[in-house]
Amino acid sequence: LDNSVNQKYIKPIFIIGLPRTGSTLIETIISSDTNNYLSYGESSFFHMGILEQIKKKNLFNKDILNNVNNIELDFVELKEYLYKRYSQFNSSENKREIIDKSLDNFFNIETILKVFPDAKIINSTRNIYDNIIAIYEKLLAGLSWAHSIKEILEYIDIYLRIMDYYKKKYPQNIITISLESLNDDKNLVTKKIFEFCELNWNEKIFQFHKRDDLFIKTSSNVQLRTGIQSYNYDKYKRYYPLFEDYKKNYQWLNN
Repeated sequence: LDNSVNQKYIKPIFIIGLPRTGSTLIETIISSDTNNYLSYGESSFFHMGILEQIKKKNLFNKDILNNVNNIELDFVELKEYLYKRYSQFNSSENKREIIDKSLDNFFNIETILKVFPDAKIINSTRNIYDNIIAIYEKLLAGLSWAHSIKEILEYIDIYLRIMDYYKKKYPQNIITISLESLNDDKNLVTKKIFEFCELNWNEKIFQFHKRDDLFIKTSSNVQLRTGIQSYNYDKYKRYYPLFEDYKKNYQWLNN
């Protein structure tokens, strides 16, 4: 990748995964610290930048869309687009680095690391049964796949296969953090996150719920305003038998 584009963002943090896995909690904790990181929430900038090139090159045709792996991106152009988008919302001179919590960026891991080779990617996870039920329960309006158990399972299957591949390919760039571990041992797990992201850890990060500027767009709003709570392992257990019929189709439901 041509390095002629100004190296403004050296170690951006991307939080990816499935909804309802504590990703907003991780984002809020990191952005509450004094390490000069500014959160852009679920920006979708990578998706928009890629689609911009597809549109510009008139690639919306059947042959191309059936062979998406053959689409060649101009990474210098993409990087310039991303710098422009991120800088547009970065009015603070003290906030030099970015946090992007576009969860479906797991589709773009290869592209992210070509644009930002030193990017840190946090894969947010949760007990898979609890995760499925929590997604279905929230009726997430912006996600077309989140309104039926069948489609949720299909989407999760794609996500798990993609992550299995990239965690092996880029172990130095990807860390997986479970909501259970974060809730149950916040000191140990946040220190692990901060060490991975090469950030300085301090106990003030746990005071995020007292921030005057805490503005959360996701459905995690209410939970985050009470701080970090212990994980409720029994909340969805009564629904687990509903997955028996799906176990033959998805091996990961048997783990």
